[in-house]
Amino acid sequence: MAVKIILTLCFILSTIGVLCQTNDLKEVQRNRTIAKDFARKKSFDSACSIYAKFISNKKYANPFDELEYSYCCLKRGDTAMFQRLLCKSIQSGVDTELIYRFYGQLSAVEKERTELFLKSNFVALYQTFLDTHDTVLINELTCMRQMDQMARGPIQKLIMKYRQHWEEDSNAHYLMVVQKLADSLNYIRFMRLLAQGRFPGYHLCGVAAADIGIMLLHLDGSYVDWDLVQDALNKAVVDGDLDPGQVAGIIDRHYLGLLNPVYYYGRIRWNGNYGFYDCKNVDKLRAEIGIETLRSEYLKEQRALPECYDREY
Repeated sequence: MAVKIILTLCFILSTIGVLCQTNDLKEVQRNRTIAKDFARKKSFDSACSIYAKFISNKKYANPFDELEYSYCCLKRGDTAMFQRLLCKSIQSGVDTELIYRFYGQLSAVEKERTELFLKSNFVALYQTFLDTHDTVLINELTCMRQMDQMARGPIQKLIMKYRQHWEEDSNAHYLMVVQKLADSLNYIRFMRLLAQGRFPGYHLCGVAAADIGIMLLHLDGSYVDWDLVQDALNKAVVDGDLDPGQVAGIIDRHYLGLLNPVYYYGRIRWNGNYGFYDCKNVDKLRAEIGIETLRSEYLKEQRALPECYDREY
C-alpha cells in the first residue's frame, strides 16, 4: 500500500513538473514572438522591455534571443546592456560573421561601437565558448552539414544552368546517388547521437545547434523513422535545446514534402493550398511546443485561416 502511494505521488509530481515546464515554455515563446514583432517595427524600447522578461531564463532563452536583444539595445543607445548581451551570445558560439549578418545595416556610430567591442573582446569570449561547450559534438554537426551540402551545391548549380533539363546532364545521376548516400549516413549519425543521449542542441552546442535544421529537412528516405525523429525534436523544444519555431518549420517542411503534402503546424508558407494533418487539433499540437494559436499567428501575418479551422475562441 505504501509503495503504491509513493508511486502515485511520484507520478503526480512528475506530471506537475512537465506542466510547469510547458507553461514556462509557452510564456517564453509568447514573449519572444512579441519582442520580435516590436524589433521588426523598429520599436526597440518596447522590444527591450519584453526581452528583459525572459532573457534570464537559462533553460529557454537561447543565443539568438541574446543576439537580437543586444541589437535592440545597440539601436536604443544602451551601450552597457548591448555589450553585456553580446558577451553572452559570443560565449554561446556567435561569431563575427553572424553578428554582422544579424545586425544588418548600422549607423556609423553603431558600427564603430560594435567593431571596437569585438576587437577588444571577441577572441577571449569565443575561447570561453570553446571551453564550455561540446566541441566534439559541434564538429560532428559541422561534418553533417557539409555532408548534407556535398552534392546539393553542385546540383543547385546544374538547376541554375539548365533549369528544367538539369537531370539530363551527365553528372546529375551521379550527384543524386551521392546525395542519397550522404543523407542516409547523416540519419545514421543523428540516430546514434540520440541513442547516446547527446542531442546537439543549444545547451551542448550553443548557436551551432541551428545547423541541425538543414540536415533534418532532408531526412525523407523510406528508411527514416520520422515518428522517432519528431519525438526527439519535440523533446528538444521542451528541454530548451531548440527553438519552437525552428522545430515547427522542420516538421512542416517534412510533411509538405510528402507525396500527399499537408501542414502539421501551419508555421511556414508553401506554394499551393494544402490541408492540415489534424486541423481539429492543430492548436493542441502547437501548444505542446509553445507556439501561439493558428488564429493569432495568421491574423498577424494576414493569412487566410483554413476552412477546417472552426474553433470558437
